[in-house]
Amino acid sequence: MKAIKTIQWVINLLFYISILSVGIFVLSYPVWLFMGDKIPFTFKEIQFIYNSNWSTKVLFLVVIISQILFTIGFYHLKTVTRLFISNKTFSLASITHLKKAGNLFTFIGLLILLLRAFNWIFDTSIVSIWNGIDMLYLFILFIGLFFILISKVLIEARQLKQENDLTI
Repeated sequence: MKAIKTIQWVINLLFYISILSVGIFVLSYPVWLFMGDKIPFTFKEIQFIYNSNWSTKVLFLVVIISQILFTIGFYHLKTVTRLFISNKTFSLASITHLKKAGNLFTFIGLLILLLRAFNWIFDTSIVSIWNGIDMLYLFILFIGLFFILISKVLIEARQLKQENDLTI
């Protein structure tokens, strides 16, 4: 039980940090979009991270959307840990929230990896395909697929538990 409480604490911390970063991104995007050259700093770091000649504004918007989806995914994980602590591991709610978190993390991973792949295809300055693949987003993709797999396992376990409860 101590391990799940620790996991819950970490997920709660990441959830609140994610909310804070969404707030900062959402508030800074319109300022940057409309004030543009009038602000004393630029977002060249984002363009450098994505190694892209694409419009930095579009990339920044994708980062905001990804961060919002990531926060929603953490919310679902937060709900799952709360249900696990209250011994509702096989409840339909915990399975549904786990699957939603998996779908969100899978979508985020695919979105960023596709963006990187398009960047690699259309940007002739990139020599290697490994410049277009970010291992962090590949890891997020696999974590999402793992959550989907675990939700399917929990569905099977729930059905077996119901059958077991009916047998004398």
